[in-house]
Amino acid sequence: MEGGVARRREFLHRCAATAAAGAVGGGLAWWAYGRQRPPRPADPVSLAGLDARFPRPDLPGAPVLVVARDTAIADPRGGPVEAAVIERMLVRALEPLGTMARFVPRGGSVLIKPNAAFAADPLSGAIADPRTIAAVVKSALAAGAGEVLVADNPIAAPAFVFDRSGIAAAVAAAGGRVVLPDERGFAPVRIPGATTLPPWPAFTAVLARADAVIGIAPVKDHNLCGASLTMKNWYGLLGGNRSQFHQHIHEVICDLWRLMRPAAPLLILDGTRVLMRNGPTGGSAADVVVRNTLAVGTDPVAIDAFGVTLLGRDPRGVKYLVEAEAAGFGTLEFERRMREV
Repeated sequence: MEGGVARRREFLHRCAATAAAGAVGGGLAWWAYGRQRPPRPADPVSLAGLDARFPRPDLPGAPVLVVARDTAIADPRGGPVEAAVIERMLVRALEPLGTMARFVPRGGSVLIKPNAAFAADPLSGAIADPRTIAAVVKSALAAGAGEVLVADNPIAAPAFVFDRSGIAAAVAAAGGRVVLPDERGFAPVRIPGATTLPPWPAFTAVLARADAVIGIAPVKDHNLCGASLTMKNWYGLLGGNRSQFHQHIHEVICDLWRLMRPAAPLLILDGTRVLMRNGPTGGSAADVVVRNTLAVGTDPVAIDAFGVTLLGRDPRGVKYLVEAEAAGFGTLEFERRMREV
């Protein structure tokens, strides 16, 4: 396992170094907040081959989705779920999947990509709950990770978003480290098989450092794609003026899974509270329902299909999920591969 860690880290570092050299040579800087037009890279980086860099032990018969629920909440009117409750749900959910140790190489660097798009109160349901993020950080470190990095490219100023949301403090207390995006961390990436997304600046600096990847997304309504879940979460790795892709958002979401699929990320759906409407930002406490649910899995279509049911909707009504199933990314028939604990 240690040899695999070294090989894949060397590969990703070469990718990032190549991209950085191209940026410096061309006098370009990719600003994460969309204040500049994206560059026209001469030689975009391809991250193809990541499947050989992120090995995971097989576990025959393991479910692709595990759902944990709990009823012990701090405030039944919608207050924060207790951290101990989330940690307990996470342990139960990971057990049938082989525990966190199956996903974290000992001594390696783990990247956690939460949905931290906005400077929002966690109770709004618009972002992943800091308690959930902290629980995953602790779990990865306990499983033997050498370091745990937490990174996203928020729409507003990153330092403000991570501070205002409480994520920065929660990550630090759990022993992890937040990595803020800046222009030096982005390089254009070519996605093999992409149908819509062109070579585009992505947060390659954190990918280059990672030996394992974990995505954490809330369950929320989205005014453009219907539901924002684990697959939509990878949108936060893009730099530049990414809003221009909104008119093809379903196709872009599928392309982003083509980017991340070789990394075989562990997917965590934070259903402790669910933003039922007015997403992705929310606006009223009446939009949020406490579900006290945590879903963990390896199949993005299955876990997101389950998440859509928490919104009280039919997964087949979400276009990108139908397209993702047709592309072979997973199954909408999540009940057949799911385990409840």
